[in-house]
Amino acid sequence: MTHNKNTNIALIYHALINTITNSVIVETTAALRKAAVAKQLIVKYFKPGSVLKEYITINDSILQSQINDRDLAFKYLDQVSNYINEADWKDYTSTKIAFLKEVKQFFPLKELTDLKFSNYRSLASVHLFVEACMGERTISKLSDKIKICKTLVENFEAERAVDNDTAEIKAYLKEHKIDNYTVSLALKEWSGDLANLSEEEQNIIKPFVLYENNADVMMHLTGIIKEQIFALKDKLDEELEPEVNIQVQQVISNLSQYKTTIPPEKLEEVAEKLLDVTKLMDILNQ
Repeated sequence: MTHNKNTNIALIYHALINTITNSVIVETTAALRKAAVAKQLIVKYFKPGSVLKEYITINDSILQSQINDRDLAFKYLDQVSNYINEADWKDYTSTKIAFLKEVKQFFPLKELTDLKFSNYRSLASVHLFVEACMGERTISKLSDKIKICKTLVENFEAERAVDNDTAEIKAYLKEHKIDNYTVSLALKEWSGDLANLSEEEQNIIKPFVLYENNADVMMHLTGIIKEQIFALKDKLDEELEPEVNIQVQQVISNLSQYKTTIPPEKLEEVAEKLLDVTKLMDILNQ
């Protein structure tokens, strides 16, 4: 999935914050003029209760979370996904368009988006994650889901840089962050456009996020393969239509080659096959 930094609200928001901070340090007429415009834009579009304020609060909450247990990190993403999915985003698209249009009137977007952010990959992944959960975009490829979730989990494990904002800027732009512990207690199970997966489907994707090496991913997937082959063979003992019987036998044959080992370059492809098998099992169970 391609990330368009020119429409990433969080990236542009933080670039505007950088513009304000820079004016405190540089104090030239041009820098102060840009900072004044940046402040106006932030006050107008990110005031408390606004849809973009809610968006940026969720973004920053995810970016600033520190979770060293990967299983807990995955559960946290489940919960945040559900929270986002249940929130009211009906004004998001129109407000986002209006904000970007007004930003372009005062700043060349390239000037803002070409700023070097040490956490650029995380900024991009959080933006894609949040917009997918709110229904603003669809992430259909397994590889994209894995890439985004893996980046977010790695961000949770990263050491946080010291906040260098001045006291003046901090006072001017106070943020009410979502309390991660409260979120973990209050929110429900996974839902949202990013995945909306069954427990079986989650179990297939989780190893790509939970484990750091291919050997652990392979061991997890081969265990699922053996379970699925066993379940499919059980279905062959039932009275299936001849064409369905042939299809099930073919699936068993295709899976059997990966019962003991999976080449690293085939892991995602095999995961896709396993996701297809879960759909086939749903049909057979009906």
